[in-house]
Amino acid sequence: VEETLGKVVERLKVLESEEKATLRKKLAKKEVFLDLTRMERDRAEKRIMPPKPMLEARMHEIIRDQFATSMNEFMANINSGAGGSGGASG
Repeated sequence: VEETLGKVVERLKVLESEEKATLRKKLAKKEVFLDLTRMERDRAEKRIMPPKPMLEARMHEIIRDQFATSMNEFMANINSGAGGSGGASG
């Protein structure tokens, strides 16, 4: 009986050791994943940084030009539509 109990205790120690090793591996994987996630977050924060003042001024200029072009096309379409429909145009 003592021999059997000794074998059972040894087997439990082996299982416990294997379980600890498995848990250590899982923990290591989670730590690596956490590190990668933090690195990605840091990269994303750098990408989201506000634009430099000169770039921002240039963006406003481009938007203004696009808006003016769109309005000119819109007004041209309205004017050509009014003239083509037989309305009060000259």
